[in-house]
Amino acid sequence: MQAENEKLRGEFDKVASLRAAYNADKKAFNDKIVELEVLLAEREKQRAEVQHRLHMLELSSTQYRDEINFWNGKCTTLKRDLEYSEKYA
Repeated sequence: MQAENEKLRGEFDKVASLRAAYNADKKAFNDKIVELEVLLAEREKQRAEVQHRLHMLELSSTQYRDEINFWNGKCTTLKRDLEYSEKYA
């Protein structure tokens, strides 16, 4: 009876150590998941900021392009008017 009791005690200690190792691994994995979720949220925020800046740059580029086309049109008109006035003056 004493030998069987010792054997059961050894198995109980083994199960307890396995349970402790399992719980430690589970906690480590949960901590890593939380850390990765925080990192993902930060990167998603950065991606959104970069996307917003890109959108603003595209708008600025379009605005500058329109302004250049406006002034090119003005210059072309002034040049045509000047040539017309020189030709028929």
